[in-house]
Amino acid sequence: MKRFILPLLCLGGMLLPKATGAAQLLPYDELPLKYPTLVNWDASLKKQYAGWKASFLQGGNVQGKDPSGNAAVVSEGQSYGMMMALWFNDQATFNAIWSATETNMWNGSTYGWKSSDKNSWAADADLDIAGMLIFASALVDKGLWTDYTVSGNNYKAKALKNLDGIAKNMISGGMVKSGNWTGAMNPSYQEVHWYRVFSEFLKANGASDPGWSTTIYNGGYQLLGAQPNGNKGMARNFCTTSGGSQGDGVSMPTRDDMGFDAIRVPWRVGLDGLWYRAPKAFAWIKGAWTGGIVDPAKPGLYVNLSSPRLWGWCEPAEAAAGTCTSEYEQFMSRIMWAASAIGGYDSIPAAKTAYMGMVSNIASIIGGRSYFSYYDDNATSKPSQNYFAQSLGILGALAMAGRAVNVWDDLKNPWNPPDTAAKITTALKASVPAIYLAGQGSPESVTFTATFSRPAICTLYVTGATSGAKYKYVSATASTSLSVPWTASQTQAFTSKKFIGGENVDVTIKLSGSLSVPANGKVTIQVKGVSGVQRASRLSRAQWIGSDVVLPQGILSSASQAQVRVLDLRGHVVAQATSLVREEEGVARIAVPRPQGLSGVYTLEIASADRTWRGPLSSF
Repeated sequence: MKRFILPLLCLGGMLLPKATGAAQLLPYDELPLKYPTLVNWDASLKKQYAGWKASFLQGGNVQGKDPSGNAAVVSEGQSYGMMMALWFNDQATFNAIWSATETNMWNGSTYGWKSSDKNSWAADADLDIAGMLIFASALVDKGLWTDYTVSGNNYKAKALKNLDGIAKNMISGGMVKSGNWTGAMNPSYQEVHWYRVFSEFLKANGASDPGWSTTIYNGGYQLLGAQPNGNKGMARNFCTTSGGSQGDGVSMPTRDDMGFDAIRVPWRVGLDGLWYRAPKAFAWIKGAWTGGIVDPAKPGLYVNLSSPRLWGWCEPAEAAAGTCTSEYEQFMSRIMWAASAIGGYDSIPAAKTAYMGMVSNIASIIGGRSYFSYYDDNATSKPSQNYFAQSLGILGALAMAGRAVNVWDDLKNPWNPPDTAAKITTALKASVPAIYLAGQGSPESVTFTATFSRPAICTLYVTGATSGAKYKYVSATASTSLSVPWTASQTQAFTSKKFIGGENVDVTIKLSGSLSVPANGKVTIQVKGVSGVQRASRLSRAQWIGSDVVLPQGILSSASQAQVRVLDLRGHVVAQATSLVREEEGVARIAVPRPQGLSGVYTLEIASADRTWRGPLSSF
């Protein structure tokens, strides 16, 4: 599994740096290059999640309005809450939602669709809850979460019971059924991203596997492929086992369209691509973004799938006029489609193009609100009050940001980061083994060179072993070679440390995508020069001309700060200053105000960060 981390992106007015180092959400380190981390939305997503809890969570129950505007607490909402709580490392909320779900919805073998009706079940919630319980148990096994028990079952025990109930009640013909209330199939319930996790978890715990990673996985993709224009990303809300029109199932706009149910298919398949780089997922994602139906500028819901057309897209002018019948299709569908694009980002050029076309727009609404919405002025369909739209918005954004991670695979299967970087084909070399400080010998510069197996952005680091001074060079564009001249006067602008005479300088080069500096990317040279107190015999005479002390070239480097004292023949200080060194016409100048009437020969003392000079000063 290969993943590439991009350089800095500036999208939608937000600076989006590559995300590296320790994970900001889950309590374990990120696995480098495993997930695309193209944006850093951690802080904003935490605010969105806090807003979601404040709006929809009461006593462990996820409450809100369904797409028809009816108040509802359903198993689907509970599963979304558990997903968010786990990915945000919020165990207290995870436990509260799970406890309420067990108490109000578990019927002994499955979760009821509503707390008021434990006997009618919807399979998507059971699958998501099982997956999240497996993730929680993996965190417990690593000592990252504390185990928790509800009704005598901890996370692991309940996940096993849940999977057993799913296998006995929800599988038919190698596909996941919609529920016990209908014979219709729901393509968005084919949660293909979970099936390998289920299979490995069952095997690890000595339980029987009904064929999650084989028969059921293939059956899920078979159903997706059987949809009208299924090879172009389309899917019905409800259908027959062969993808045809079904006379049962309720969703908007109709059961035959790609609406509020089926819009979850891109997200589900995207996670399969994100987690496992699955060939079937890649084929679906490629078809969606090359089929000519889904437009990254308007990736929405679709009607009449034999000849699909966009539905429910609210434009700004319509929103301003109050003529939109529903206003959350746009941002909800955009995020679901973007989740599919991130699943194929580094392998499918069309998916990469689509993602980059959508991420700027989505970034523009993430930072400043506690909910996802473009418009929120329609009293009937306020996005901020719709748990379904808000939940999918956050879950899709987590996938886009590389935070909807496969906790089971991360913690149970060893991860060996792929070697995706260019190789150094000609080792890093220095043109000379030693250089001198400016004005103290020759040569005063060195050139570092190397060649690479393919074009790459390279970074050169120069570090003084004694002084701690640093210099960093980053190539502006990808290239197959490096040639960088350097002198000991070149340092980082943010530090006052200077390279000094007599020290070794360590030089390393790192290529974009590499995880470490290879042995042939290192070299050491020496900086020579005189440091310490300089006596008159070693110092060419300085001159005090006007209000400047003028020094011969090489005594101090330009832009360094120096403390200056001028002493008369009796050792009394007659002038002093702290000034920056300026270089003009080959000589260094320091501003030192001269008292009126002073002339003759004096003693000059100069102290900078790395040396002290002392010698005669002629005043004219």
